[in-house]
Amino acid sequence: MGKYQDLTGNRFGRLTVLTYVGSSKWRCKCECGGEAICRTSNLNRGNSTSCGCHNREAHFKHGMSGTPMYKVWQAMRDRCENPKNRDFKNYGGRGITVCARWQEFSRFLADMGARPQGFDIDREDNDKGYEPGNCRWTSRQNNLNNRRDCNRVEWRGEVKTVAEWSAILDINEETLRYRINKGWPAEKAFTKPVARSEPKPYVYRPRLERRRTNRN
Repeated sequence: MGKYQDLTGNRFGRLTVLTYVGSSKWRCKCECGGEAICRTSNLNRGNSTSCGCHNREAHFKHGMSGTPMYKVWQAMRDRCENPKNRDFKNYGGRGITVCARWQEFSRFLADMGARPQGFDIDREDNDKGYEPGNCRWTSRQNNLNNRRDCNRVEWRGEVKTVAEWSAILDINEETLRYRINKGWPAEKAFTKPVARSEPKPYVYRPRLERRRTNRN
């Protein structure tokens, strides 16, 4: 074999060179998991930087811009990376990050799949970041229940959110929050009958139109 520039182990964009295959060509491994055979000249000139996934992602990303799925991805990154975001303190401010793979929208979509209508992204472990294996689509109510700042109360050996206890005990959630914020122990908060002075569920009752009488 004649002399050639050894590129083994070198990185060109998303490609890492694996081995020489002859005729000035190299087998390369892409970040996305794919492989490509590239010429030495194309690697050195920057003409080959991925297995082709970059072009596919650019086209696909453009087609999804502005969709609800794309907005979920943008919001996820913003609360983790933008200190001006109002929720940054609960995410990026405490070390929650978006993994390197999900910096590309198409990879995020490929891993998570299409977002079901009315569902939000949720982290199974709230102390870990947004990454494959730790995220799922879940209903909005479940997502609210899983929030770090959502009150969790232990009662009779079980720990649940206030919203969950409200549904189980059939007591207005605002009533339970009012009691807990007042410092009531769980046993008293969950068993004492609701008093008139405590918050009640709002029930809409349309106003009756006043009967008009004709005065002659």
